[in-house]
Amino acid sequence: MFPANERRRWHGTKRECTFGDPRTTPTASGSCKSPTCGVCIVMQRSFHKEKSAPGSMFGKGVYTSGTSSKSHGYVKQVAPDRYHAMLMCRVLAANAKNLTQADHNLVAAPAGFDSLSAPGGGPSYDELLVCDNNQIRPLYLVVYQST
Repeated sequence: MFPANERRRWHGTKRECTFGDPRTTPTASGSCKSPTCGVCIVMQRSFHKEKSAPGSMFGKGVYTSGTSSKSHGYVKQVAPDRYHAMLMCRVLAANAKNLTQADHNLVAAPAGFDSLSAPGGGPSYDELLVCDNNQIRPLYLVVYQST
């Protein structure tokens, strides 16, 4: 059980389909069946930290940001589409360890901590990384157009 410190955070990921688009007719199951469509995987089964990209700034985990434009940088729309999708998530940060430099080899928060926080500043934006899949749940799928 994690101590309280719940946050609403953005998460950008790959979307191979048009799930959630206003012009798409929903299917009975809603999402696509691709084993690599990040949006649909999260919507069907929630998050999995092992899916984080190799060489990620702070190791394996689920990355989120309080800044939508930061998370938009991780959005990858594979199917030709004018819309993009991002997830608004409920994240239990609990006791977050503030990081000031990259550590690509982390697989868990240090002892006594439940998550990792990189405060950002200047042109870089804040990030919050959880290393336990039970600390994050999707709340909303936000579909938008980007110029």
